[in-house]
Amino acid sequence: MLPEPIGKLTLEARRPEFHFDPQNPDWPETFQLEVEIPRELLAAHGDADAARHAIAAEVRRLEHEARAKMRGLGHGFGTPQSAVQTKITRRARSFVFFGLLDPTFAAAGDTDAALAITERHRRFHRDHATCLARLRQGESGILWPAGAWKMRVVHGMLRRAPRSPAPPERKEPVPAAAQGAVLCPSVRRPEEGRSRPPRSTNGVRGLRS
Repeated sequence: MLPEPIGKLTLEARRPEFHFDPQNPDWPETFQLEVEIPRELLAAHGDADAARHAIAAEVRRLEHEARAKMRGLGHGFGTPQSAVQTKITRRARSFVFFGLLDPTFAAAGDTDAALAITERHRRFHRDHATCLARLRQGESGILWPAGAWKMRVVHGMLRRAPRSPAPPERKEPVPAAAQGAVLCPSVRRPEEGRSRPPRSTNGVRGLRS
């Protein structure tokens, strides 16, 4: 938050239409939160404007220290415009500590994989939003998209079965003992997966006298 609205801004929130009991007095329909200037700053600087200037000066000092520290490490900060214009298929090159970030997915430079998983991610959110809208209207028996773990486990909702990719075709390797072997023409092999019934002697197939 910028220093200018501090002491002037009032945040207002409205109770969601789901998961909160409207009859519960602990959850009013609306709630307001006033962003006030700390009393210590008012006492130290005399008035609200001086306190806001002090907050802005402290923010600039901290930003300057952070930039100098990163510059000393050979790194820097991007601008908001560069962040918006960065393509989703471009790999990050900024310095981060190992394990600090938890990305949604990583494509390792594979553009086709990145576009496919991005579209799948967006489709899930569209389907989830549609199901949530239907639930708010009081509809039951909704099939939520695969991946809606919390709706299935916590709230007991139904879920569509996840799509399993078709397994690749596998060719059974030829045993080493059979490589280069020649079948003798005088030997007949029974059909694969079927056993030969016993020879009939009384006219009934498979039954001996």
